[in-house]
Amino acid sequence: MSDSPGTSTAADSWTPVFVLPNIKVTDRIAIDQIAIESADGEICEKIQETHSSFKKFVSSFTDTFGRKVTPSIVLLRSDAPRSLFNVEVIAGFRDAVAISATTYGWGTLLKYNNNGRVLWSDAFSIHPWMIDKDYKHVVGHTLALIGLDQVERFKGQSSPSVYQRELSSSDYDDVILEALLTAWKRRHLEGNTDWKSLALFRALNMAFHASLVPGRDVTIYDRGRAVALWVSAFEILAHPQTNDTGLRAVSKLISKSEWIDPRLKQEELDCYQSRRNKIKGNITRWFYGELYRARNDFTHGNAVTNDRLNLPISGKPLLNFAPSLFRIALANFIELKIPQMLDSYDDLAQQLEFARNRSRFQMRQHLAEEALISALDPSSVEDE
Repeated sequence: MSDSPGTSTAADSWTPVFVLPNIKVTDRIAIDQIAIESADGEICEKIQETHSSFKKFVSSFTDTFGRKVTPSIVLLRSDAPRSLFNVEVIAGFRDAVAISATTYGWGTLLKYNNNGRVLWSDAFSIHPWMIDKDYKHVVGHTLALIGLDQVERFKGQSSPSVYQRELSSSDYDDVILEALLTAWKRRHLEGNTDWKSLALFRALNMAFHASLVPGRDVTIYDRGRAVALWVSAFEILAHPQTNDTGLRAVSKLISKSEWIDPRLKQEELDCYQSRRNKIKGNITRWFYGELYRARNDFTHGNAVTNDRLNLPISGKPLLNFAPSLFRIALANFIELKIPQMLDSYDDLAQQLEFARNRSRFQMRQHLAEEALISALDPSSVEDE
């Protein structure tokens, strides 16, 4: 999602606020007052031409082995409201981009066995050090440290846990991202701070942390914790505000989908409802029941083995499929619907635009659906 026509790219129009060393965003993503682009993008290049210290800062980044990497920069319009210069606000934008990318990445992996896209939200982790607004020093800020040092001494490094990835406009779910950025704009620029808006960005942040690489050695504790975070993300999203959230609330949210694949219209699986009850449902409801049971066993201290964190039929890890189901839940939460044909169109261009949008919507949702189907049917994996 790029800038609207006429957006200024002058160096003094934008302020760098965070650096993301694990991702190179080759096609700028922006909405109104906020953007993210590669350090060699148009805006950042102009800032480097004006401020040599910024050029020194972004040029210092390497990977663990000293190879140069080009980070991405989160930018705010210099005349943006001060309320936007806030970590929670900026993280909401980052989370929207990250979840749009990781859910799409897992979908393509599970459907096409293609591991070339972003799978882990570590790609969008914010580096704790950043050049200051006057381009004079680097400033570090976390709960564990507050520091200031010389730009010339700074040696930035990408994470040793993930490869740096490139992110182009074909590497994320543009349908979901457009809707999430519209919601971000309503919340932070238009003042829509209702319960639904709060729930959305709390859930996105929880999903971001659920999507981090689960530990170096990936112990059962790492996997169980990630499962628990995913269930929390679903429950926050499905929370009715005036009542409790839980399995039924999440199942109700997921079931709002207008399924494209006929296999998801078949409610033939025994789905977990409670310790004593099961009900018939489709693959999505069955999968969430298994995720929910695994979370309960792990967080309540019950005996848990690695097998409990895998699907009971295929033996595949539960964590692999949670992002695709979360994409479906997100689409229902923000009330995305398949575009419907109008009775008439003003011209051919309008009709072609409808066809393009409908096809785009169906392709993105179908990808998530087929990714979940592959949980039970390995033969559904195709060549991309």
